Amino acid sequence: MTHPTHPAREEILRVRREFERQVAGQTLCSRFLSTVEARSGEMSLRGPSGEFSWDSYASQVSLVAGGLRRLGLRRGELVAILCRNRPEFHFVDVGTMFAGGTPFSLYNSAPPDQIAYVLGHSGAAVVVVQDLDFLERVLAVRSQLPALRHIVLLTGEAPSAAVTPFASLLDGPGLDLAAAAASVRPEDLATVIYTSGTTGAPKGVMLTHRNICYAMTVHFSMMGLDMAGLRQLSYLPMAHIGERQITHYYHLLGGTAVTTCENIADVGRMMAEVRPEWWFCAPRLWEKLRAGVEASLIGDPSARAGFEAALEVGWQVHCLRNSGAEVPSDLAARWSSVREEAITPVLRRLGLADIRMAITGAAPLAPETLRFFISAGVPVSDVYGSSETTGFMSWDPHHIVFATSGRPVPGLEMMIAADGEILVRGPSVFAGYLHDPEKTAEAITEDGWYHTGDIGRWDDDGNLSVIDRKKEILVPQSGHKVSPVLLENGIKGECPLIGQACAIGDGRPYVSILLVLDPDYAREWGRSHGLTDLDPPALAKAPSVLAEVAAAVDRVNAGLAPAERIRAHLVLGDPWLPDTDLLTPTAKLKRRGVHARYAVEIEQLYTQVG
Repeated sequence: MTHPTHPAREEILRVRREFERQVAGQTLCSRFLSTVEARSGEMSLRGPSGEFSWDSYASQVSLVAGGLRRLGLRRGELVAILCRNRPEFHFVDVGTMFAGGTPFSLYNSAPPDQIAYVLGHSGAAVVVVQDLDFLERVLAVRSQLPALRHIVLLTGEAPSAAVTPFASLLDGPGLDLAAAAASVRPEDLATVIYTSGTTGAPKGVMLTHRNICYAMTVHFSMMGLDMAGLRQLSYLPMAHIGERQITHYYHLLGGTAVTTCENIADVGRMMAEVRPEWWFCAPRLWEKLRAGVEASLIGDPSARAGFEAALEVGWQVHCLRNSGAEVPSDLAARWSSVREEAITPVLRRLGLADIRMAITGAAPLAPETLRFFISAGVPVSDVYGSSETTGFMSWDPHHIVFATSGRPVPGLEMMIAADGEILVRGPSVFAGYLHDPEKTAEAITEDGWYHTGDIGRWDDDGNLSVIDRKKEILVPQSGHKVSPVLLENGIKGECPLIGQACAIGDGRPYVSILLVLDPDYAREWGRSHGLTDLDPPALAKAPSVLAEVAAAVDRVNAGLAPAERIRAHLVLGDPWLPDTDLLTPTAKLKRRGVHARYAVEIEQLYTQVG
């Protein structure tokens, strides 16, 4: 089912042809050279290893490409990168493409068995590792990897001749980048994104140069924003399509200025230093930023009242602008004044004061959190995308409709099947799963429709709401279909004490939920309510905290159908951390991991209610 307000198929195809015309013959290599020529001596990358202009970036790429060729890298071979966010990642990734290979990233937290699986499945010929810790993990499984010919070490002393120091890789003539780019074709693989494996073994999503050049060009057309020189902070894993898209491919094609953050624990400090202008983060970090602001205001009633009053003015301004109406001059002046006085100092401490465009993705953002930042004047919008579609499928950065990710991006066909699954077709759809024709045939129909595995619905204006993963919909014994994400976001939005949640109920008599306290907000809340033990596990047992959470559950239940209501809940104090058995690196729930970790507690939830 398409939506009657969407453009007719003929118009979608006309727009698609225009984008295809714009990117005809282009590759990431040719676009990189165009950016280098246009930006030349301007800053491109900054990180632990120094600051690099676009010219010096190109020089490093040339040396890496030449070194890989001397190692014997053949056209089409894969090069794995196990590296934190730092300039060398970009040099190796782009250098590999110029050398005729295909770069891809491994998650930095991957244990040896996962490294063995991905390197073995991909048939990688070369792996570039950042340090001795990563090297040790690779060496532990080296004997299982017959296709792996070379290991390159970025930092530290190579322990044997079997490991190539990065410095020696660069010790030789570089490639002529213009000549090398001429041999790279749009249909060549540009990268492989290995899925996070939340529902089974990771699959290798193959993205071509054409996929990426096309998709990024569509995105740029939607922004209405000149990307050149915009400050960005790169901190999420480059193995994830979101970070690759925003701070690598946008950077290559748009000419942004990227500062890299090696340690995610430093993000807060570096945000304040860099003051990014184009910013992407997953919902969990937006929620933590909001909780941090609210926690900082709990002890100062006057500042809190002023901040909340300013948010109401900001909301009025947003509603007018979002509807296309003009903001009256007196309201505009009032907003400018109260924002500068009450909101900007808070945003400046967080590094959000200069944001010109921001997005949230990987999972739906709770409407209350979205409203909070929009009211503060942070232009954040929800997107729906995937690795298999080279990022965004639906998005509107200029007209925000809450609880939706906007309409399908230009040139993309989208429909909702009879069972609610979202299907899409267009040039941004991936080339298939690496070495897996059966999974590819399951995902992409013969006429090009990609089955996303997500359940969605349209609103009256054709905006898309993503309800949940098809495989994650809960079906209690009543037979009703229940979205766990809607319940989880409902609780987090209703109760700032809660930072994370996991709904349970598939095949069960009723729906229950695990609720995890946000440690920062919970401590401040406890302090303001006279609690002496502010340790989160202790707070999770405090009667006043339990009463506050129970009241929030009741409020959420009041708006639900009987079969959807939460009949049992458990408050937990230990936070769930990214890149563990409970959360992916972008803080998306690993439901099977949660169920396994809390199997005993979950069973108790189904014995305490009659």
